[in-house]
Amino acid sequence: MNKLALFVPLLALAAAPARAEDPATNAPVGEIEGPISVFPPKPKEIQEVVAVHGRGLRSPRARGPGEQARNLARWGAGASSPAVLRALRWLKTQQLDDGSWPGNPVASTALALWTYLDHGDLPGGDAEFGPTVERAVRFLAEDVDPESGLFRSAHGEPFAQPLGFFALALYVKETSNPVAREAAAAASRPLFAGQRPDGAWNADPLDPSPDGLRNLRSTVWCALALRGALQRGFDFGPSEEDAVRRAFGAVASFLDPATGAVRRPDGTADPATAAAAFALDEFDRDDPIAKKAVAFLAPCTVFWTAWEGPQPWTAGDAPVRDWFFVTCAKYGTNPDFPRWNKCFLPEFLKRQTIVKAAESGYEDAEGTPRDIAWWDSPSAEERGVGSGGSVLPCKRWRGGESVDGETTLGDRVRDTCLCALALMVYYSNPPAASHFEEEVSILRPKKSDDIPVSVHRKPELKGSDIRVMRKPHPATPASHAETAEGAKEPSP
Repeated sequence: MNKLALFVPLLALAAAPARAEDPATNAPVGEIEGPISVFPPKPKEIQEVVAVHGRGLRSPRARGPGEQARNLARWGAGASSPAVLRALRWLKTQQLDDGSWPGNPVASTALALWTYLDHGDLPGGDAEFGPTVERAVRFLAEDVDPESGLFRSAHGEPFAQPLGFFALALYVKETSNPVAREAAAAASRPLFAGQRPDGAWNADPLDPSPDGLRNLRSTVWCALALRGALQRGFDFGPSEEDAVRRAFGAVASFLDPATGAVRRPDGTADPATAAAAFALDEFDRDDPIAKKAVAFLAPCTVFWTAWEGPQPWTAGDAPVRDWFFVTCAKYGTNPDFPRWNKCFLPEFLKRQTIVKAAESGYEDAEGTPRDIAWWDSPSAEERGVGSGGSVLPCKRWRGGESVDGETTLGDRVRDTCLCALALMVYYSNPPAASHFEEEVSILRPKKSDDIPVSVHRKPELKGSDIRVMRKPHPATPASHAETAEGAKEPSP
């Protein structure tokens, strides 16, 4: 889901470099100068390491610097870049020694890694955030069970599987790292195995039972993750490509064809319409139901102090999540984006909590003190993916008035990632594909002898097989322990 300027990073086979320490975490990382090995060799498992050379390598989503600058200037969004940097610096300070982030280890880490990759940060290409990305990729790749394809540290979070797979697939496109590719290929299998016969996913995306409860958000995340990987050249076969098509057909089936809205049983509109609108617009902007879904979002507003205010849906309690999807759906050719931008941009910039350089204790790669910052949702009910970790005070809003509230560190990580991703929409949101068939034939990579990995390496797993093969992670940090306050209804 992530208007792309595709590039091919320079690759070379190299031995693992000496290890150094990241001053932010005191954790071992690869050398900043010269090649960085993303994974050190493992006896009898990995005999060679792909190293990435050079600096300034950008995410395949990101446009060239000139086009980025033009887009930011066009929308008056120059101040978004410093805000994103402050957020990335704060996220770096919160990364744990094992490479994950607080909250749900897989979901939080996948969201954070996605945020860095959209910003264009890679090992070897960025001295400030490269080591952070390296540790995050290592955590996700090593957390995948090679047999079942499941993330061991998912702890029952239903969206951890599609988010973790998507983050690894993004990284694979940027580096062609064979270890990450193996992990991503394995992680894709449970998603395909969990797809219902009608193309949707249940609330538990690993359970394909036709008697289960079809869930729109689960279907959206799985569809976006799989299509995003396909769009970036991940090696799927014809049956998997057909599964992706059926997935977006399933998303459309949740919408009212007359209005483009997702309707609850009582007939009221659901805020999940924003996620569905983005997914369908991403798949085919010319599709009539996609146009109706995006048009339905025209009355949306974004105000921290009045997040409960009038929206085209009723009873939404996760505004940051919904504003992220609305921003992505409206960006580009949508005629309503200028109006949305005038409200969304200043509001997001104003609501970032900033710790000034003199107090942050953070220094960049050159040793210069820098500001760090984060976002907290204005809604106390926005709990879900990433929930967990230490409890922190924060400001909430209720009835137009500020109130003292609490959040968890995992929730703050999630809110910060979604806000930063929304602010990067000006230069990282991809064009929607009007002709999926042509896109598949163009983007499918040529076979390569030096990266012989395919999603067909293992037999197809059924939902029951996946459940049997779930294993606890042997070394889960204490900060990742599940809490009684954990969310029952995932946020994204």
